[in-house]
This record gives sequence, C-alpha cells and structure tokens, in this order.
Amino acid sequence: METIKINSQHIIKSEPIQLNIISKLIKDIRLYPNPAINEITIDFESEFDGQIEIYNTIGEKLTTQKMIANSNKVTIKLPNLTDGTYSYKIIYNNEIYNGKLTIKQE
Repeated sequence: METIKINSQHIIKSEPIQLNIISKLIKDIRLYPNPAINEITIDFESEFDGQIEIYNTIGEKLTTQKMIANSNKVTIKLPNLTDGTYSYKIIYNNEIYNGKLTIKQE
C-alpha cells in the first residue's frame, strides 16, 4: 500500500483486485461456514502453507492472514468485519483460489 500526498492531504493507494475473475473450481479446498459470524474454517486435502486475503466490495484488501498447519484444517478469526459480502483469495500450492464470503453477525 502506498501513501501519496496531494495538496496537503494524504491519500492511500490500495492494491486493486479484479472482482469479475471467474473462480477456479475448488476441489481440494473447503471454506465454511458461509455465511460466517466471527470465524471461518478452511479444509485442505493435505498439510499446507499459504495465505488468505479478504477484500471489500470495491477491491480494497482488508486483511491478509498466513495459514500454516500440520494438519489439513485451519480456523481463521474474522473480527471487525461488518455484515456484508466480501471477496477472498486463497494462495495455496502456487495456485490462487477466488471466492465470495458473507458475514452475518448474530
């Protein structure tokens, strides 16, 4: 992320994401529950080392979380996300998986 100063104001330039990319068919990754409340669980076919990025509806990256596990499951906390639809990107085994995630607080 880059900060630019224009006329005494700081403007943050965020990384864009294409939200209209057709997601790959995910056969070895399962993300649930969807809709989620405060956390999600991601199941993989095997042990993994990757990351998840979550974006708002205008493509701003809200969070990046590393996922390292000695098993095939990881739980990710999602604090501070309000009700709505978000895009996610999972980077795993040199592949990128895109999808939508709905947050619905109790």
